Amino acid sequence: ESVSLADAARLLRVRGGAMARCVPDKIKTKMVALMPITEAQATAAVEAARRALPRETADVANINSPGQVVISGTVAGVDAAVEAAKAAGHARRAVPLKVSAPFHCRLMAPAAAELQEALRRVPL
Repeated sequence: ESVSLADAARLLRVRGGAMARCVPDKIKTKMVALMPITEAQATAAVEAARRALPRETADVANINSPGQVVISGTVAGVDAAVEAAKAAGHARRAVPLKVSAPFHCRLMAPAAAELQEALRRVPL
């Protein structure tokens, strides 16, 4: 059994709207691909950024490969994580990603709750 086309369209609309509401326009965000870097090294860089800037957000968002990890969050948080990674001798490259939101980070958590509620109303 599968989700109907109409239900899928409604879920996509809920998802998009929920994600758009997660981050107000005044909060500047970004995502950056770091390479070469391991997941453990990226996690250490994110933790360093959180200690340095506890009011900002930086999270490991994606592990694209064993040597490439994406960081997502606020501009200041992500920049601090990138600097921590470089200062530790990791991540010779940091490539900003052209995205509309800081996907796969804590800032998107409210969208997950909203989508979960919408999913409860879909017959599966």
